[in-house]
Amino acid sequence: MIPEQYNIIWTSSWIPLFPTIEAIKRKQYDLAFGTGVVFLTSINYWRNPIDSWRKDLDIFCVRSLALYQLYKSVITGKYNYLFYTVPGIISYYIGLNYYKNKQTWTYIYFHLGLHILANMGNFCILDNNLKTIK
Repeated sequence: MIPEQYNIIWTSSWIPLFPTIEAIKRKQYDLAFGTGVVFLTSINYWRNPIDSWRKDLDIFCVRSLALYQLYKSVITGKYNYLFYTVPGIISYYIGLNYYKNKQTWTYIYFHLGLHILANMGNFCILDNNLKTIK
């Protein structure tokens, strides 16, 4: 993978910072912690994406957060989270197929789709009670 490609993903790895800040403003610290950790592990991995513990940690954190948010969406009835996150996950796995076939640019765009869609889901799962915002 060339820098022009992984820099796209590194740049899009900053997107979780926005739902993290919004979750803090809404006093949903569990969600802020999750997206904040994913933000940190993702920018750490994508600054130099080589197979290492940084990649394993990033994947572990992303998958753990996805499971937690799925649980949270079910118990709170915020199923609209799934309308964004499931297509994002599908985009990721389609991209992996392209990556395995050495079609790196196509992989990058599908992975970018994951970042955009999953973070739209991150906003959907937040509490809409604006009274918590001061």
